Amino acid sequence: MNIRQHLRLYLAGRSRASRLALANVRQLCNEHLKNRHCLDIIDIEQRPQLARLDRIIVVPTLVRWFPAPPIKITGNLSDPQRILSSIEDPEQDSLGHQMHSVLKYLLLGGMQKAGASMGTVQLLDKGSGLLRIDAQIGFQRKFLDYFRYMSREQSASGAALATRRRVVVEDIILSPVFFGPEPLSVMLDAGVRALHCAPLKTGLGDILGVVTMYYPKPTLPLESDKYALSKLARSMSGYLEGLNSLLPRTSLRVVK
Repeated sequence: MNIRQHLRLYLAGRSRASRLALANVRQLCNEHLKNRHCLDIIDIEQRPQLARLDRIIVVPTLVRWFPAPPIKITGNLSDPQRILSSIEDPEQDSLGHQMHSVLKYLLLGGMQKAGASMGTVQLLDKGSGLLRIDAQIGFQRKFLDYFRYMSREQSASGAALATRRRVVVEDIILSPVFFGPEPLSVMLDAGVRALHCAPLKTGLGDILGVVTMYYPKPTLPLESDKYALSKLARSMSGYLEGLNSLLPRTSLRVVK
């Protein structure tokens, strides 16, 4: 799915206000953002760490994460026109959509050269420290929902950030990277057995994110595959660095 609006709705349990906000936002998405949105529903009682990272003070709160810059909407979520006027900035939406399309185009070319079956581009949100999937090829909703937001400690891509180097997982079943049965099960269900990732860095060495190639069988990349991934990472980094001034990823606009 080509996502143009990525929204996060923060709620608190099953309170009346939470139920009403959920119904209002779902109606908004169905009537005005159909087939061009992704909605994450987050209960702050179950996932308080995300509420802290997004600096959520009151609930219900709706956050537009993509396109950048993020926008936080609090208060009454019953007015669809008010919400749409807040989250749909034509200029920013155009830039965000362009970035998504270019990243996906570059990713597809890199996958073909590296012989990969699937791929993701995760960008680093410096405010929260989370890696977020901004472009992908080959994955279904279950995988994307599980891995859409990852901390630096939870994945091979996090290891690539920590070491600032490529990370190769020849067989995920034998790798210590995937702790616990759940992430391993999600990977296997998605048809992943091996992966190869590289950090995206600016010319000054600042980290922008991670690009990852996935393989359906245990695989040790050839030197040509490693070169293809490194070249892809440089291309993506150069493109993102050029957009950096147009798409600030750490700002947060609040609409009350």
